[in-house]
Amino acid sequence: MEGREEFDLNEILERLRANPEAVSWTDRRDLVASLTEPIMDRSETAMELLRLLADDPKPEVRKDVADLLILTPDDDFAKLAAKLAEDTSSFVQKAVARALDRRRRGHTEQQRSRGIEYIETQYAAIEKAYGPLAAERARKIVDKHFDLLVGSTIHDIRGILLPLKTGCAGLAERLNSEDFSRKLALNSLTTDWPCSRVS
Repeated sequence: MEGREEFDLNEILERLRANPEAVSWTDRRDLVASLTEPIMDRSETAMELLRLLADDPKPEVRKDVADLLILTPDDDFAKLAAKLAEDTSSFVQKAVARALDRRRRGHTEQQRSRGIEYIETQYAAIEKAYGPLAAERARKIVDKHFDLLVGSTIHDIRGILLPLKTGCAGLAERLNSEDFSRKLALNSLTTDWPCSRVS
């Protein structure tokens, strides 16, 4: 096998099913690298090869499979990630952890992107129906509402954290005092802290 583009996936799949080492391990690594595009195109043969190579005798090949997890469909991703996460090789385990992290970040970015696209679509609909002045006013209202929401959230968080900070400082002071009493400290936790009164 000389070039990645020359792999016949069906033929290689049959050979590897018969013998996992029918192809040299370096060629198996090249094979995994060549699966990027077919996996993105949702080729079932490519996915079958990836599943097969996830059990490869060589950890280098399994690590390459783990590196490709990010491209796999959700069902295959979960199964392959679970299998490779229990691999005996720490390199494979680390590659799976990276793939999980990238997958998580990708989903978060997709959700954020969809949210922004939705808002932009709504602005465009307002502009089409009522003109650019209405769309601009809507944008200003939303920006103002966002500022108020952020300000209110920060205020609420400070309202929670300040009593906690004060309580921690008081507790630390009591711990450092010479007449420290465990009973007194526990009593102050249940009576002095604002969260103790919330039930």
